Amino acid sequence: MSGKLGDKSLHGSLFMTESQFQKFRPGLEALMQLRNMDAGPAYNAFLLLRGSKALSRFASWQHQALVRLLCLSTAYDRDSGDAVCNAFDKLSNAERASLTGGLRILALRSEELEPPLFNLSDPNSIHRFCQQKLDHFDPANNKTWCQRFVVDARYYQPGGPIFLCIDGEDNPWLPSLPARHLMTCNNMVHLASGRFNALLLGLEHRYYGGRPSTAWRPSRWRT
Repeated sequence: MSGKLGDKSLHGSLFMTESQFQKFRPGLEALMQLRNMDAGPAYNAFLLLRGSKALSRFASWQHQALVRLLCLSTAYDRDSGDAVCNAFDKLSNAERASLTGGLRILALRSEELEPPLFNLSDPNSIHRFCQQKLDHFDPANNKTWCQRFVVDARYYQPGGPIFLCIDGEDNPWLPSLPARHLMTCNNMVHLASGRFNALLLGLEHRYYGGRPSTAWRPSRWRT
């Protein structure tokens, strides 16, 4: 109900139409935020919400890239967001343009890509095992296990970054399948590594029972 005709009559209120209520609703919801927030933060939250709903597009590609960067950095509060925004502002114009272009490529590529086969004979790729601590939460436990890792330098150029991918639950290690790339779970990593000339490190996140051959049962070493 609304008191919109209160200056003409004291006999009750006028019911709003649906369109009138939808126009009134954002202000009402903003006022309700004052129950849990101070006026300043509540107003800023209102502006952010209305902007996200009303803007037909971001003001610039850099704005889109910055928002994507905030998401990738898991910056979900104002302090974390300020840190990412300040770091972005400190980049040179060329660096910002390069980063914006890379983030645009990742955002616009939506087709499914077939992950590359992992070729053990490729001189740019290293497929090895290392002794890894079995229980990182128990300082008294010194047991270790053989953790598989891959180093892929096919895109790497001196000065490029290092991207680490923790492999998820997949089946590239089954004996019936060819030895595929460890990072098959994340095509975005391949796109980004090619764009930024990165060195790829793939780390198996738990023991799957692959090489080196042992009599261990894989289920015993799953963490």
